[in-house]
Amino acid sequence: MRVAMIQFSPWDRFYAFNPGDLLTKEGDSVVVTTFQGADIGRVIEFQDLSEEETAALGEIRPIDRIVTREDYDIFLANNSQEKKSQAIDYCHKAVKKYDLEMKLIAA
Repeated sequence: MRVAMIQFSPWDRFYAFNPGDLLTKEGDSVVVTTFQGADIGRVIEFQDLSEEETAALGEIRPIDRIVTREDYDIFLANNSQEKKSQAIDYCHKAVKKYDLEMKLIAA
């Protein structure tokens, strides 16, 4: 099976998605649905996997579409600095309130 390896952040690992009939290429930004909801990732490379490798990965979700301008605008709004700041403040308070031994690095 041919899969597209998608990366969501420069420091993140790659995740396998099924490109289906989409004409995607390396470097394209795409919309995918993950277990956490819709997200935008970048196609890093394509790999041809054996049946055993495909089975070991479990469910390989499809690429929904190539990113549109509307997708990108929504992504920017959802990841605005103001929203990130609010989320980090909330998380810092929760870490302190529950005396959690953790270092918050992103939200």
